[in-house]
Amino acid sequence: MSDTTSADAQAAGAQSQADTVDTTQGKTPDPKTVNDLPEWAQREIREARKEAAGFRTQLQKIEDRDKTDLQKATDRAAELERLHGETVTQLQQERAERLVTAAAGKANAVRPDAVYRLIRDTLEYEDGKPTNVDAAIKAARTEYPELFRSAAGSGDGGKGADTPKDKNQQLNDFIRQAAAR
Repeated sequence: MSDTTSADAQAAGAQSQADTVDTTQGKTPDPKTVNDLPEWAQREIREARKEAAGFRTQLQKIEDRDKTDLQKATDRAAELERLHGETVTQLQQERAERLVTAAAGKANAVRPDAVYRLIRDTLEYEDGKPTNVDAAIKAARTEYPELFRSAAGSGDGGKGADTPKDKNQQLNDFIRQAAAR
């Protein structure tokens, strides 16, 4: 009887402790928020996460105990398919970002990364590649012209090719010519 009572008291104490620590309602706290907490609170959160991982492992073992090998293999296959899908989606997004930022750069975008963030939800995919990049960039250019330069620069910082040389440059040229004699 005392074992049950002490186990109930521990469970109640753990529950009240979990209620005071877990203010995110099952969500992982924002790392900036956790880092802003005092060291003792950060330590308790780390310990609680380790303990929760242990409980998840124990729960998985209990659930797997009654499963057949076929059910275990089916569950593992489903998990691997889920991970594969997430990986493919991530690779598609990274490919789209590279393609869009390159195309936006060619379209004289001031911030190609901003153009990508602006149009990423409008992209259509075929065989894992975005197909409407040019149309999406054109629409972004029409809607947000401030994100694009009117034309590519000359590369000389706006000096222009016909600008006469400044006095220092003329002096450097004179010294180089004199040294060559």
